[in-house]
Amino acid sequence: MDMVREFNGNNEPVRAYHGTVRDIESFLPLSHFGSYRASMERITSGGGTICIPAGRRREEFCPPKGKIYQVSIDIKNPIEIPDLGIQHSVSHFIDLLVQNFPHQQAFNALRDGDVTIEKLTAALKETGHDGFIYTNHSEDKGSKAYVILGANQVAIERIFHHEDIIKNLHLHGEGFLPAFS
Repeated sequence: MDMVREFNGNNEPVRAYHGTVRDIESFLPLSHFGSYRASMERITSGGGTICIPAGRRREEFCPPKGKIYQVSIDIKNPIEIPDLGIQHSVSHFIDLLVQNFPHQQAFNALRDGDVTIEKLTAALKETGHDGFIYTNHSEDKGSKAYVILGANQVAIERIFHHEDIIKNLHLHGEGFLPAFS
């Protein structure tokens, strides 16, 4: 797997990446993180594979504001879920939990009443979990991706701006991976 320290249960933070065209000061609950390549694929092609048509320059396919956040994630006991190939919503997460853990009272109770991030987070914490992990089937297929429950689980270590991403693509090609610091 490239550039995502595999979750190993040793209470070590996970280094991961988040690609976006937005400026981020703090990540929202249920934000997704993955490999550098997956993040690059998100901002250069909106997911899937990096596709540069013949005769075109890479710069044309990376949004001018595109950036990749290198982060450290404090996640110790995530629940493994399948990659749905779509942007997960709170109701998607609840459906996955109820389907995969039908005997877990805390998850079944989520079906009653309004669906909120707060209720989902409380149910996960009640069962000893602090996020989700899945094998990516869209960006950087086969790599691991993580979903956090709250902003306090993420520390931004570095930001790769558009110029850095393009420079890395030109110097190292699409397989570029930043070194761990």
